[in-house]
Amino acid sequence: MGSLPFVGRDAALTELAAAVTAGEHVLLRGPPGIGKSRLVEETLRVARSTGLSDAGRHVDRLLASASTSGRALSTLAPLLPTGAAGGDLAAVLATLSRRWRQLARAGEAPLVWLDDAHHADAMSAVVLRYATSPGDVQLLATRRDTDPLPDDVEALLREGTLRVVDVGPLRDGDVVRIATAAAGRPLDTDRAARVVDLAGGNPLFARELALAAAGVGEPWGGLDDLVGHQVAALPPHQRRVLELVAAAEPTPAALLAGDEESVADWSVAAGRPPPPTVALEAARLDALRPPEQP
Repeated sequence: MGSLPFVGRDAALTELAAAVTAGEHVLLRGPPGIGKSRLVEETLRVARSTGLSDAGRHVDRLLASASTSGRALSTLAPLLPTGAAGGDLAAVLATLSRRWRQLARAGEAPLVWLDDAHHADAMSAVVLRYATSPGDVQLLATRRDTDPLPDDVEALLREGTLRVVDVGPLRDGDVVRIATAAAGRPLDTDRAARVVDLAGGNPLFARELALAAAGVGEPWGGLDDLVGHQVAALPPHQRRVLELVAAAEPTPAALLAGDEESVADWSVAAGRPPPPTVALEAARLDALRPPEQP
C-alpha cells in the first residue's frame, strides 16, 4: 500500500515517532490490512527526514511467517551466520548482542522491526526478549489483534517493556481518499458509499474494493464476492494451489507440485483414504473433502 496516500494517522504517527525517538519498545496492534506496517514505514521516514533522533539508526526488518514459525530461529535467520539457525541459543544471543552493540558504538542505534510478531518462532522470541532487557536493541513490532503472541513476546507485555499502540479503523473521508487514489479516478457517490460501508475503515479493503469498482464495472455484494471474483480470474493451476494451501497450510511442496505419490502419503497421514493415483485433480478433491462422519 506504499503508493497510496498515507491519511488519517497523524495522531498515531506522532505518538509512534516520539516513542521510537525516546528508545521505547513498541508493539503496534490491529487487524490485518489496517496499515500497521505502513505506519512503521512512515514513522521511520519521518524520524530520518526531520532529525528526530540525534544518532543514526540501523533497522533490521524481520518478517515472521506462519509457515516457518515451528522452525527454531527462523525469524532471526536473516541476521545469523550460515548454519547458526537452529544452533546454541546462548551463542546466537551472544552473536546478535555483539552485532547490535557494535552498531551502537558506530553511532547507528540498532532497531529490530518485527512484522507479524504473532508468527515469530519461540527461540527467536527468547533472543529478542533477552536482547531488549539490557537495551542492546530497540524492538518495534506489529501484531494482529486476534492472534496469540509467543510466550516471550507476551512476557515483554506483562513486564511493561512493550508499549502498545492500537491501530484502529480510518474515518470515512480517509477511506474515500484511499479508494479514489486506488481507482485512479473519482468514484461516484453510490460506489464511494459502498466502499466505505464494506471496508469498515480498513485501507487494504478500501483499496481492493475500489479496484473492483473501477475495473469490474458492475455492483458487487461484499468482500466474499470480491475475493471470489479475483480467485475465479486465476489460472487453474494457481487456483488449485491456493485452495490446497487455504485448506491445509502448511502444505508439502510435493503436494503443490503434483507429486501423486506424496499426495497419497499426505492423504493417509491426514486420516483420509488414499486418493486415486490416476490424476492429481482427483487427489486434490479427496484431500479437500472433509472426513466422513461415522
